[in-house]
Amino acid sequence: MLQNLEKEMKAFDSFCKKVYNYSSNKEGEVSWQLKIL
Repeated sequence: MLQNLEKEMKAFDSFCKKVYNYSSNKEGEVSWQLKIL
Protein backbone atom coordinates (compact mmCIF):
# COMPACT_ATOMS: atom_id res chain seq x y z
CA MET A 1 0.00 0.00 0.00
CA LEU A 2 2.65 2.51 1.08
CA GLN A 3 4.90 1.65 -1.89
CA ASN A 4 2.01 2.19 -4.29
CA LEU A 5 1.32 5.57 -2.71
CA GLU A 6 4.98 6.50 -3.10
CA LYS A 7 4.86 5.55 -6.80
CA GLU A 8 1.70 7.60 -7.26
CA MET A 9 3.29 10.63 -5.60
CA LYS A 10 6.40 10.37 -7.80
CA ALA A 11 4.27 10.03 -10.94
CA PHE A 12 2.13 12.99 -9.88
CA ASP A 13 5.23 15.05 -9.08
CA SER A 14 6.79 14.43 -12.50
CA PHE A 15 3.43 15.16 -14.13
CA CYS A 16 3.25 18.50 -12.30
CA LYS A 17 6.78 19.36 -13.39
CA LYS A 18 5.90 18.57 -17.02
CA VAL A 19 2.80 20.76 -16.86
CA TYR A 20 4.75 23.56 -15.16
CA ASN A 21 7.56 23.38 -17.72
CA TYR A 22 5.04 23.34 -20.57
CA SER A 23 3.13 26.37 -19.26
CA SER A 24 6.29 28.36 -18.50
CA ASN A 25 7.58 27.52 -22.00
CA LYS A 26 4.32 28.84 -23.46
CA GLU A 27 4.68 32.06 -21.43
CA GLY A 28 8.26 32.42 -22.66
CA GLU A 29 7.15 31.99 -26.27
CA VAL A 30 4.41 34.59 -25.88
CA SER A 31 6.71 37.21 -24.33
CA TRP A 32 9.32 36.45 -27.01
CA GLN A 33 6.71 37.03 -29.76
CA LEU A 34 5.62 40.29 -28.10
CA LYS A 35 9.22 41.54 -28.12
CA ILE A 36 9.38 41.00 -31.90
CA LEU A 37 6.19 43.05 -32.36
